[in-house]
Amino acid sequence: MFEISSICRLAGERHRELLLGANGRRLVRQARPRGLEAQRFYNRGLAWLGRRMVVWGWRLQGRYGAMSTH
Repeated sequence: MFEISSICRLAGERHRELLLGANGRRLVRQARPRGLEAQRFYNRGLAWLGRRMVVWGWRLQGRYGAMSTH
């Protein structure tokens, strides 16, 4: 059976580990460039636009591909 002092010591060590992890994540967030959220938005928008253009190209090629003389 564990003694109360060893349980408290283990809980304190775990708490310190969690604080160090939280501080590390906070430092990473602070080190990121400020415009990263806007870049993510534009990346998603550009990815969507690219997919739509590919689909549009497939449809155009299906419709007018037989007319091509290449």
